[in-house]
Amino acid sequence: MRIQTSLIAGVIILLVCGGLIFLAPTAEVQDKDASIQRQIPVVVKPLMVGGEIVPIEIKCDPVFANADTIERFNCLLINGTDKDIRASSVRYTVISEKDGAEQRDARLDVADTYINPDLAETKKAIAPGGQLHVMAPGPVVEPDSEIKALELEPVYIEFSDGTTVGKGAGADMIAEVRDGAAKFKDALRREFRNKGRSVSAILARLDDAESTELDGLSGGARVGANAYRRFLLEKYKKGDTAAIAKVLEK
Repeated sequence: MRIQTSLIAGVIILLVCGGLIFLAPTAEVQDKDASIQRQIPVVVKPLMVGGEIVPIEIKCDPVFANADTIERFNCLLINGTDKDIRASSVRYTVISEKDGAEQRDARLDVADTYINPDLAETKKAIAPGGQLHVMAPGPVVEPDSEIKALELEPVYIEFSDGTTVGKGAGADMIAEVRDGAAKFKDALRREFRNKGRSVSAILARLDDAESTELDGLSGGARVGANAYRRFLLEKYKKGDTAAIAKVLEK
């Protein structure tokens, strides 16, 4: 989980009651490759429930694009509620123009501090006032298009008490990741018991990222499985085999 405790400097886009704040002043900069980059508008849409705005803020650094690429953007989701957040999904949409027609390319940034109860010691929920980064994993490219703006919208929030707001593919992705972690643990538990409850006997499974394929896992489920695998591997590297045995006996 990428968490930052200080606010990002620069242009700030806030969720406000009754509307949106957007459209930073346009500017141009020239990067080291001599390609012109334009500062593009950033639009933030609120998460609405029953006609009310959920107090989740998104704040962004200025976002720049050349004709068809945003090299990076860096935003913060800020928990303005009075509950801890353990999972979130933010949809970011690149608005571009191609052959005179507007295009909208939507993607999700999903964060989950829960994954599996056993990982609670390694993942901290986002407390009221806390923050986490929202960003693309790499450059965002819209081939043969001119990028016009970036739109962000929190679409799903899960609190530590199990209550949720919003819905959509982000909620499904979070459930898939957690299911993968649970299935990998179950498979590893069976192997652990079949091999005389020997932690060293299952080390090969913990040390191999491809081992999760043996359980027929892919996509988000494999992400969850590997998160659980890394959790146990770190314990093994620290010599805490007793802790590994303990969680596999649950």
